[in-house]
Order: sequence, then C-alpha cells, then structure tokens
Amino acid sequence: MLNDCRGRFLSPHPLKTQPGWSVYRSMTPGDLELLAEAAYHYAKLPLTDAVSPVRLAATIFGWDAFCESRTTNDGSIVGSSVVLPANLNANARAWFTSRALSRWLLEPGANEVSVALLAACIRTPAFAFRELAEETGPDFPDLAWAFCISESSAALRFGEVMGDSLVLHAPGKLPRMRGNRRGIQPRTVRLSDDPSRFVRLL
Repeated sequence: MLNDCRGRFLSPHPLKTQPGWSVYRSMTPGDLELLAEAAYHYAKLPLTDAVSPVRLAATIFGWDAFCESRTTNDGSIVGSSVVLPANLNANARAWFTSRALSRWLLEPGANEVSVALLAACIRTPAFAFRELAEETGPDFPDLAWAFCISESSAALRFGEVMGDSLVLHAPGKLPRMRGNRRGIQPRTVRLSDDPSRFVRLL
C-alpha cells in the first residue's frame, strides 16, 4: 500500500491521512483501483454492492454539500462543497460526482487520463464489478444495467477489472483498448444501447 502523506494530503480531513493515499501524479491502474477502494473503506460503505458515488461523496462531505453551477461543465470539490453542472439526470450526476472525487483525491495538476480512470474506478468499483462479471462474463447489457452505466463503460471496465483483452470501436473516435489476456473465442459484440459501437474481444 502507498503511504506517502505529503503535500495536499496533509489536510485536517482524516481521509487524506489514511494509509493508501499517494500524492504521485503518475499512478498505475492498480494504484487507482486501490485509491478508489480506500475511499469506500474510509466511508464504511459495503464492498460487495454497486454503491453510488453520490452516496460516497455524501458520506464524506454530507448531503448538504452538493450544489449546482450553470458556469461549470465538470464536477469539482471546492472547500467542502461538491459542485456539479446544473440539471443532470441521475446517471450523469453519478459520473460527475465521480470526477469531482477523482480530482479531489489526486494531486493538483494530475493529467486528464488519470482523472478519468480514477473516476471510472469510483463510479464502478472493481470489488463490486468483479463479483458480478465473474458470473455474467462479457454480458455488457447486464453489467450496464446493474451499475446504471452505458454498455461502452461496462465493456471498458470489463477489460480493466477482468483483464480480458478487448477493443471498443465508436464512430469518429480512436479505438480504446483494455486488458492484456486473450480469450479462447475471439468475437465481436455489437452494443445494444448504441448499435453504432461494437467491442472486439481478442
């Protein structure tokens, strides 16, 4: 476990003095998974359920900490306030809360890749995702339904958490690769919530 508590993490808030926190900007995917898990541990939230990141943030900062802003297009934590864009649906609120927590946990100036990866770890915790994915396999609609995320997000997390090699293809975007373990039966899966996207399981 990482236990460097220098810099921003020398904060009066007890969460940032817990073992497992790091101020390093260059963190491995495994480090980011541990960081997300440590946040859930700190909040004493169950490690086997699909817990909303909104509940995680509320446990740390309080339900009255949330506020909306019409001048922001991302989530952030300012002082002890969780600031989100206005008029979000439930799924978007969960995602932007994950991004707010991600920025708060990482060192100031952390790159956007790390912010997005940690946000995904918070939004869909590996400890909960793995338990279900071991039962379903790459059934992206079921995984998406269970965690209230898109099938694209479910596919990417499947590769990250389970290690299966896959590539997500979406029109107008670069292919996104995840995992490093090739399967026995390579195949292509068309995503039902967005048929223009498909996943190649390698």
